[in-house]
Amino acid sequence: MHFMKTLIIAGLVFSTGLLWTIPAGSEAGDTDQRIPQALVKAQSEIQKNLDNLNTSLEIAARDLAKEKSLNSRRVHSILGKLCADTRGGYVVDCCTIDPAGRIAAMEPETYQPHEGADIAKQEQVVRLHQTKLPVLSLNMPMVEGFDAVDVEWPIIGERQALKGAVSILIKPEVLVAVAIGPVIEGLPVNIWVMQKNGRILYDVHKDEIGRDLFTDPLYKPYGQLLALGKKIADEPTGSGFYEYLKEGPNDVVKKLAHWTTVGLHGTEWRVVMAQVVAGGKEAEASTIDSKGMISQLRVLTSNQGFRQSMAAGDENAVTRIFRRFCMANPGLYSVQWIDAKGINRFGYPPENSLRNYDMRLGKCPEDLKLMEAVDSRKEAILDLALLERGMGVFSVVPVTFGDRYLGAVYAIQLKAETAK
Repeated sequence: MHFMKTLIIAGLVFSTGLLWTIPAGSEAGDTDQRIPQALVKAQSEIQKNLDNLNTSLEIAARDLAKEKSLNSRRVHSILGKLCADTRGGYVVDCCTIDPAGRIAAMEPETYQPHEGADIAKQEQVVRLHQTKLPVLSLNMPMVEGFDAVDVEWPIIGERQALKGAVSILIKPEVLVAVAIGPVIEGLPVNIWVMQKNGRILYDVHKDEIGRDLFTDPLYKPYGQLLALGKKIADEPTGSGFYEYLKEGPNDVVKKLAHWTTVGLHGTEWRVVMAQVVAGGKEAEASTIDSKGMISQLRVLTSNQGFRQSMAAGDENAVTRIFRRFCMANPGLYSVQWIDAKGINRFGYPPENSLRNYDMRLGKCPEDLKLMEAVDSRKEAILDLALLERGMGVFSVVPVTFGDRYLGAVYAIQLKAETAK
């Protein structure tokens, strides 16, 4: 249906122009296949942590190969250094494992009572002995008394004889949290990490860590999530929609998910970035052209009451007007405010808006391009990639209150190929 519509809001007049919508996708349907920048960055940071562990283990294995014993003062020194060199709090302990599959030496001292424990039947130990290659285990029960992930490197002696292995035990939920915290701070997204067998390694909701997506009763009512979960397990990258809880037990929302993969030595983790689809509309697009949007923003920012609310930092008042602006412009992805210091304060809808996000840090080139427009104090129309999804058209209008520059208000319209 096509129509013209005019709304009068708080003394402001907005003309919406032509509205059209794209039919919604399937239950777990494909969406824009490009991996969002925030997910690329999160993937890179998680993989970097894994790679650093792997490199440290390789060096330790080379040093340990020179030792006659796997439990000596020198061995404990190497293990102590291995644990100490790995920062972030996600390393539990480091140990050597003899050719029979028994723990020979452990650091730190707290875990030394486990020296001598037989772990020969653990899957990763069996695999290392069979291949003489490094391994990354699944998250599983360990002799220390809790679930963790084991990274092991073989210790190879003369004539390629297997002398044993060196191991780092890690808490994957801590490793992921350390990696992604700075990446998604201020972004309207969450990240969860899953093994291919459905085991949740990390989630912002800690009570979901360790659950099995495919068998746990918690997830049984969410058919879309289970269907998409199977696809996530089967495919290294992709995207789709699903319904799940937002916060409360009765607050079910539609989410857009993109995922990618990290891993070591053939063991893969799926890294999933999910974003609530504002209003449950995953495929609506605005047809107001960029110049028309600039005109709409001029009307918005010329309102004295609106500028006064911005100058006072009245988030509730500004958000109410932003909400009305979005209602008057169906299909608008979001409208947001960057202050003169470069802080993206907030926007509407919150599900599509950055919050207290420092643009001047330049986490991606688009941030700095947007800041150039804000600092110029001139209107601008920019085609930029969104951190959380696809491409958008950014319409930017500066805002002043008396002699005070308040920054800029900008509206984002998803480009057509992103909105599908």
